[in-house]
Amino acid sequence: KNLAEAKRQLKALCYGDYKQVVVKNEQLIFERNYEDEYVYVVLNLADHEENMTFKTQLGKTLEDYLDNKQQYEIQDEMVTIDIPAFSAKVLVLL
Repeated sequence: KNLAEAKRQLKALCYGDYKQVVVKNEQLIFERNYEDEYVYVVLNLADHEENMTFKTQLGKTLEDYLDNKQQYEIQDEMVTIDIPAFSAKVLVLL
């Protein structure tokens, strides 16, 4: 899947409210939500892998829309992911 497909399939990316979750010099995480759909876009613009922890909405799992449905477990409304250098993830709350 690619970003164009994500935008077509995930209404939160087109119509949702926008909230910044993590803002750093080379990393950004923002949340878009529309109706009951929550999507987190994670960007790593650094030249090295980054380990990122952030707060989410209530849920059990985030699923990576772009990366073969890789899943990340949410514990106490927090999730930790490793994101490769110069990459992005589109995570959907299940």
